Amino acid sequence: MKESELCRHLLGVEAPWDVCRIRVDTYAKELHAYLSTTKSGWFGRYLPDKPRARWRHTNVGGYRTYIHADLSEAPAYPAPPAFIGAPGNDFTQGLAHNVIRCLQAGLRYREVCELLEIDIHLAWQIKHAISGIESGSTAMVLDETVAQSGIPPSHHPIWTRLLESGDVCQIRLLSLKLLLSRARQDFSRLSDDEVKAIKINEIRRFFIKHEKQLTSEIAQLNAACQQGDGR
Repeated sequence: MKESELCRHLLGVEAPWDVCRIRVDTYAKELHAYLSTTKSGWFGRYLPDKPRARWRHTNVGGYRTYIHADLSEAPAYPAPPAFIGAPGNDFTQGLAHNVIRCLQAGLRYREVCELLEIDIHLAWQIKHAISGIESGSTAMVLDETVAQSGIPPSHHPIWTRLLESGDVCQIRLLSLKLLLSRARQDFSRLSDDEVKAIKINEIRRFFIKHEKQLTSEIAQLNAACQQGDGR
């Protein structure tokens, strides 16, 4: 598989867009992906004098990732594709999704910045931009998704207990067993509450992502919460 094809899959780039060029800066640990549409006359070639926009994207493989594209070539989408940011923004929709999810999970702005390796100004830009969009927006969709998940909020003491002992619920999913085993070792050595919150949110995000496979575990967590066992 070619590097551009692999990058296309990692970024979730879909037709009529494609990755026409990749630049990796190993010293700065940056990945730059240049996008083009299949209808573009310069597809497959990089033209440095072509007017372009640049957006910060979610890290790929530990590298800070930037998306470059010429929006004058873009088809008329009802909303920007997930891998491209809106004109005038410094971030992609994909990065915005991750920032909002982290904030809704209970992380503070500084924790979000450390986790996603972005600066505080960009995090505030994303929060401000999402907050200003009307219903049907990314923020509204994420609010509904988290609200309906039935997963306890990140500030609930049940998560601390889950990371301190194994008597909260029986874990069936092997990948969660492995994740919790490593997380418990780290958690036992932590003393800073904010660092503990990051570890808790890491586990909670796993529950959100794999909600369909964790119905039994989520039910047990909620039962423990209702009985007051997590308090």
